[in-house]
Amino acid sequence: EATSRSTTGDYPIVVAGGQAANYDFLYVEGVLTVTEPDAIDMVRSKDEDEVFYNLQGVRVGRNYKGIVVVKGKKIRR
Repeated sequence: EATSRSTTGDYPIVVAGGQAANYDFLYVEGVLTVTEPDAIDMVRSKDEDEVFYNLQGVRVGRNYKGIVVVKGKKIRR
């Protein structure tokens, strides 16, 4: 079982236990691959006064998804 503290590597995904009166389930196992994080800070800002810019330097809204620059740091949102 992988957690937020898991080391890099592959972890099996095993699905089971679904129940429904009107459906049959076909379970497909998978693999979760945990990799090393990149150099971008993995944080979310809590400060409502902060201004966000995309990587082209254009100011973007708080709901922008992707990499933004805030207070000189790159942040993934």
